[in-house]
Amino acid sequence: MDQKKGDELLESEMKSFEGRAEKLKTQNGFNGIKYSDEDEQNFITYWLLIVNDKMFICSFTINITEKETQKSKLELVKVNKIIDSLQP
Repeated sequence: MDQKKGDELLESEMKSFEGRAEKLKTQNGFNGIKYSDEDEQNFITYWLLIVNDKMFICSFTINITEKETQKSKLELVKVNKIIDSLQP
């Protein structure tokens, strides 16, 4: 996938989430979006990244009852650091 198509895909995804997604750029300059979703049991955070003509979709799932716990917040910080450090 070339950069233009990757940017178009990210823009299309942003629109499809109707304000629930946010743009991101990793420390290595890769573009992506981040969004969250939940059901009765789970809270899921997703990252969609375009890295050197490849699309990566990552997710982090926790029990909905643990969404606001300190432990879950710390784990999410760790995941964000991993996402931010991706290299080609």
